[in-house]
Amino acid sequence: MKSYAFLLLGILTICQNANAQCLPQLLNCAPNQIQVCDTSQNDPSLWNEAVWWNGIYQTHNLPEAETSMSISILDTCPNTDFTFRYLLYMDLDGNGTFETLVDSDNKPAAGTVNFNNQNGPGDPRPFDQRNVTSDEKWCFGIETVQSGDTVTAILRWNNALQPNVFVNPELPYGNYKIEWEISDGNAVLGSCQQLFLVKDCSPPHLICLSGLQLALNPAKYIQLWTTDFIALLEDNVTPTQLIQTGMRKAGSGSGFPLDSMGNPINSVVFDCSEQGSNFVEIWTMDLDSNSTYRLTDVIIEDPNEYCLGAGTGIEACTEIACYGGFLDSDEMSYTTTYVSDVGNIITQFELESCGSIGYNIPAGKDVTVSPYETDPLNLSYATTYDLVIMLGHINMEDTFDTPYQYIAADVNFDGMVTNADIVACRNHILGIQYLPRSWRFIDKNYVLPWPGNPLSQPIPESITVQVNDTMPVSVEFIAIPLCDVSCGNVVGFFDLENQHQNLIGEAQPNPTTGSSCIPMKLQSNEAVVLDLFDVTGKAIFHQELYLTAGDALFEIPEFAMPEAGVYLWRMQAGGVIRSGKILRY
Repeated sequence: MKSYAFLLLGILTICQNANAQCLPQLLNCAPNQIQVCDTSQNDPSLWNEAVWWNGIYQTHNLPEAETSMSISILDTCPNTDFTFRYLLYMDLDGNGTFETLVDSDNKPAAGTVNFNNQNGPGDPRPFDQRNVTSDEKWCFGIETVQSGDTVTAILRWNNALQPNVFVNPELPYGNYKIEWEISDGNAVLGSCQQLFLVKDCSPPHLICLSGLQLALNPAKYIQLWTTDFIALLEDNVTPTQLIQTGMRKAGSGSGFPLDSMGNPINSVVFDCSEQGSNFVEIWTMDLDSNSTYRLTDVIIEDPNEYCLGAGTGIEACTEIACYGGFLDSDEMSYTTTYVSDVGNIITQFELESCGSIGYNIPAGKDVTVSPYETDPLNLSYATTYDLVIMLGHINMEDTFDTPYQYIAADVNFDGMVTNADIVACRNHILGIQYLPRSWRFIDKNYVLPWPGNPLSQPIPESITVQVNDTMPVSVEFIAIPLCDVSCGNVVGFFDLENQHQNLIGEAQPNPTTGSSCIPMKLQSNEAVVLDLFDVTGKAIFHQELYLTAGDALFEIPEFAMPEAGVYLWRMQAGGVIRSGKILRY
């Protein structure tokens, strides 16, 4: 069964003349492009002759689609009989020019069209190859249907044997134009032009093998190809040999897999670090760019124990710019994924601190290592206080003290610190629009331009080394948390000296879309009391916590502020009492 979907592109013209006192109203001549979308198999009994040729699919059997085109009018004119006519312009050789015309008032012979008849009689070419009599061959016709005051004219096929039996025509893929004319027998009273495209919309049909068990080779890797997984591949129109295939490791990208030159990627490599079950995406794409993929699994094994032994490889460490500690520090812990690129072999390693990556890399290979934060929402140490510091720097009131503050503030990576960076950080802190990444990593051995502008030169965010056959090669990175120009000073008293009393800061973030936190610096262990009120002064939340000396954050949970509006808070820590307002979006 053919399937189609269409929109109408129309240019409406109503002609007034002296004899026409009542004009029909066109109902569906709308300015939208038509697309006839085909998902069916090509029919070998239609448009299949040596005189036809489709250069895209390399075939004399033109692919076709069931097409429905029509025009409707509202007929409220008494004693007037309206007639319809269409002029169907066809581009059957695909060169972008409408060379063939079908006129419903002067139709070609049954089963044929007069190819290239725009400037002459044309060449009669058959399109109906069914094994039927000449009276049963399809010819172009027009069907008129009336429902109440609405009359619809439809582009149809019928035959001489059953002239009142109509079917939708099967038209070859390509561009068309149809012009409708409505007349009263004396003059044309209205017209509509529709442009439409007949095209393939069905992706290839793909069946893949799953659960393949494959062994690593003595070089400690195995290269797999799309052909290793494809059990069945076919398309409704595109010849199988012209269907493109591609593959990637599951989750390592999106869309049809292409290399940097735009060529399909048809292989992946697994090594010792990827033993066990792995998933790959097998992709297919036909000549009309209809694509699909199947997710399948493969089991990588090392039955000959090629991977045993320490081997040589790379050791990687990352330090936080503010603290000088490694990634597993209590102040700020997260997981880094190192990507080692050996030629076209991409391997990911997740480490919570310093560790070894890329064991058993062949000696003499150049390896590029790039760390990145696996949780892009990890900006818990950036607060609205950081925005104050950034604004002070922009206004030249208090410029940055370290080169890492420049890097942390340049969140859009344009080499400058501007109000656009402040807006981006504010939106991230409030949860309005998160940054695509929350950390920036640089080569620890790279010397930043300082004093001066550390953003004036490209910042290296990967390290390329050559692996030897004796000792592991070490790479070290510096991690800078974006927006956190106060270096994790969550309390927000970066520029205040200790006054030998408890300090209570402002609620952060404020305004907020959820919860908010009040920073504190306690001189000793204290019982801290928080009370929250609505704008009428009614107490709606109370909490008391016993906190140890040092920096702390007291959270006002989201459920304590269930509705948007203004809330009042009061906090007491020992003899210090402070109050303020919070705006909840």
